[in-house]
Amino acid sequence: MTSRLNISASTVSPCYPTVFTSPVQLASKQLMRVYGHSHGWKMFDSRYLTPAVRTHLTREVDGLNAILAAFPGYQRFVEIGCGYGRLLEWSIGKGLCYDGLDLVSWIVHLGQIHSRRLLARYPRAQASIHCLPAEAVDTLFPPCLFPTPAVLFFPFNCLGNVRRIADVLAAVARTPCDVIVSTFNTRPETTAVRIAYYAACGFSQLESENRQEGTLIRSMEGLHTCAYSDAHYRAMFDRFGFSQVTVQEVGRHGHLLYFRKCTTGHRAIPIVVGHNAAGTELRRLSTGKVGIRLHALMDGAARNRPPRAEGSCLLAFDAPQPLAAWITDGMLSVEIDRNWHSGTAVYVEIAYPDTRELIPLAAVVKQVLRKAGDRYQLTLRLVPPHADPLAMASAFK
Repeated sequence: MTSRLNISASTVSPCYPTVFTSPVQLASKQLMRVYGHSHGWKMFDSRYLTPAVRTHLTREVDGLNAILAAFPGYQRFVEIGCGYGRLLEWSIGKGLCYDGLDLVSWIVHLGQIHSRRLLARYPRAQASIHCLPAEAVDTLFPPCLFPTPAVLFFPFNCLGNVRRIADVLAAVARTPCDVIVSTFNTRPETTAVRIAYYAACGFSQLESENRQEGTLIRSMEGLHTCAYSDAHYRAMFDRFGFSQVTVQEVGRHGHLLYFRKCTTGHRAIPIVVGHNAAGTELRRLSTGKVGIRLHALMDGAARNRPPRAEGSCLLAFDAPQPLAAWITDGMLSVEIDRNWHSGTAVYVEIAYPDTRELIPLAAVVKQVLRKAGDRYQLTLRLVPPHADPLAMASAFK
């Protein structure tokens, strides 16, 4: 049931956001230029497939079937770098709820048309295709005590095309998904097959480079795609709380790596150690999702101070917002529907998952990433005990 479309960049004009302020957004802009305006869109067009790559893609689907047969129970399938929804019909045939993500708006538009046609044929199916970067995949998973069993798939060496892989895996770790990664191997024969395919798509001045982490191929047009070694992938996924379960070969040129999210044994990370102004001991948190409430700007050096009247604050919520955050190494990442600028000092209450006890803290906004619609991903640095949050805030302005 898997198909590929014949598409043309001349029929739909690519659309790019006009403002990019963070390294993540700059990396997304580079990918959109390659895959939306340069020759990268041809990788979604069946006319440009070489015989070796066509065989590889067919066996990639066979490998997916084998893994899902060996590890059943998933109800939701997420495809990163989905284009027009290559695995949409396959997913519907499996009875899976489908979500596809891609950066290029005009290709996503084609995918949404494709989705509507399929949903008309399969009215009981559930499917959506979103114009989002991989770093925003967690926005598809609102906080839930009992999330639907889901698996996330990076097809056709998609994860190897990402410049800031740690940012992507951090977002993946904020979801309840297990992960399957399709990757090319690093053998010279496979590198030659990859170069021939990229040349068929129109990329020029292609060159390969063997690195410790894998084999990188670049082009004059900005193509930057790496076939990472299995050891590199294992180390990266282990860093974000995943363990490799199995490897599924998909022919001569690649394989699938299946990672499961660890549910126990997370390393305890000290967020703040000491006591707050009320004498409450501040404990350690394991990496994971916790409930928080952001109240307002802090108006002075004193911590743990409730927000003043809204009129005296540059920004305040009408009521506290219950949210979910990912805490790693003293950094708090949270998605909200308000845009706070870097350097903003914030009053925070953290609710621990076990007791829901509210612990008041201070934090400084370090980075803001705009996501879908009017949603923003804030990265905040939690203020250590006895530190001046306004002094820390000046460092990020």
